[in-house]
Amino acid sequence: MKPILCALALLLTAQAFNIDVDDPPDRLNTEQLQRLHGLMDRDSDGKVTLGELKGHKKDSEAFWAKRDASSVLDDLDIDGDGYVNEDELLSVNLLDPPCDDAKCHRQRENNRREHDLSFKHADEDGNQLLDEAELRYYYHTSHHEVIRLELTKAHAESRDKNKDGELSPAEFWGNAGYEDDDDPTDDEIDDVLMKDFKALDEDGNGKLSVQEANEWYNGRFMAHQDMTDLLATTDVDEDGVITQEEMTGSMFDEGRNNLAFNFIDWWTAAAQKGEL
Repeated sequence: MKPILCALALLLTAQAFNIDVDDPPDRLNTEQLQRLHGLMDRDSDGKVTLGELKGHKKDSEAFWAKRDASSVLDDLDIDGDGYVNEDELLSVNLLDPPCDDAKCHRQRENNRREHDLSFKHADEDGNQLLDEAELRYYYHTSHHEVIRLELTKAHAESRDKNKDGELSPAEFWGNAGYEDDDDPTDDEIDDVLMKDFKALDEDGNGKLSVQEANEWYNGRFMAHQDMTDLLATTDVDEDGVITQEEMTGSMFDEGRNNLAFNFIDWWTAAAQKGEL
């Protein structure tokens, strides 16, 4: 579809469903929820599964990341060549703020290391410039498996105080291994954090490998938890799926702000993509 027709379709969609894509509503109405349910229901069986929820969340996040990259390119492309070079990135990312203590210096070193890793792997064509697609990976590292894993390795190394190649609960949840910080002990980690740690610890050895820790840092662990909670909140009859009736009814219950946020966010992304 040509750009002008895409823009027209987007405008007509927004008007038809009474939504301002630049100023999302606080709550979706029944018609909007029914339409969103249809988008989430990828196999058109009238039910939304956990897998479909996670897939829709991933697609929505990818859309926002792409739009963010476009906006960032507009802001950072100082010389107007359609690319962002490393100097342009460093000029706005403030990786080197004034430092007057050891913690600040260590954080600055970590920030620079993360920048170097992200820029190196985001620059997929090796031209020392980032285009819009590459900027998406630089700023949204969870969308690039190599970048995210390399950052997790570096992060784990900075937290691994005893240098055994794995992270204890205190190392994982502590203060990034700064020598001047008082890190908690394993016994001081609260129950909620320990529950998440044990869920990440797939081999049950009481420590996290880089791969296990990466499930936290790449966002997959929390995405699974969030979508599991969303399903449980919406699935009134507890059959493991969300019907259109359950989805439309849930939105109008009080005290479900997180649920409402997800649906509104997904609706807005779909409206801006012209899918509705």
